[in-house]
Amino acid sequence: MKTNLDYWQNQCSIKKFKSWCHKDVHWKNLIIQRLIQFNPISVLDVGCGTAHMGEMIKNLNSQIKYKGVERTLKFVEHNKANGFDCVHGDIQSLEIADSTYEYVLCLDVLNYCLDYKAALKELCRVSSDKVILSFFKNWGNGEVIKRQDNSGLCENFFNLEEFKKSIQESGMVIIDEIYYNRRLKGPRVIICEKTKRGEK
Repeated sequence: MKTNLDYWQNQCSIKKFKSWCHKDVHWKNLIIQRLIQFNPISVLDVGCGTAHMGEMIKNLNSQIKYKGVERTLKFVEHNKANGFDCVHGDIQSLEIADSTYEYVLCLDVLNYCLDYKAALKELCRVSSDKVILSFFKNWGNGEVIKRQDNSGLCENFFNLEEFKKSIQESGMVIIDEIYYNRRLKGPRVIICEKTKRGEK
């Protein structure tokens, strides 16, 4: 049975994936600028791929405690071989204690999640301060659209207002939005802050 993870493990090469990551880095530089302002001690990168953000964070400040979580085993092995702290894990059930990492990144991942609401709750749970999310699929005005193609790849097209409600229900508030790609008709990046004691 094909799953939404089969494409990355079996069809997408590391070389191809890295070419995508390096193709358009301007919006990632905008996230790095925010991290400079926040001055984090620790960063968890959930769905880290080949740890491109890990490279950028290391170049920013090698003292920042960085950890990647990734479901694609060959990416995990690649990251470890390149000196990054990276573990195999599921965004919908992270094996990490509550409030362990100051800042949690989840970049271009939620569009692929089978259960994005469960993922949001987990991202909030393991963060002690902020969660930074990014999106590459266009925002819609109707219901959230989910589709799964022949390769098993799942794609979500979110309704922006509905998604913002899900953020609040997860225990976070939006403190900033970065608009970069006009094609998206909405924010490329959403920066959330964990509410005190999980208050909503």
